[in-house]
Amino acid sequence: MGRILTLADVEAAVKGGSVFACGGGGWVEHGLELGKMAVTIGRPELVTMDEVDDSAWIATARRLARPAG
Repeated sequence: MGRILTLADVEAAVKGGSVFACGGGGWVEHGLELGKMAVTIGRPELVTMDEVDDSAWIATARRLARPAG
């Protein structure tokens, strides 16, 4: 069974993403805003791929940036 994500999870994910993005991943405030909206409006759940039905649809959202210059 998966785990319902919380605001603490959002904050940890944004902090971690900020480190790995090395300055090219967008704005921290924007990530926090979208994450807070997700856990306020819905109940996002973290699951393993074994828990996902073979016929399920999965949508991912991400933004890919490139170095300037």
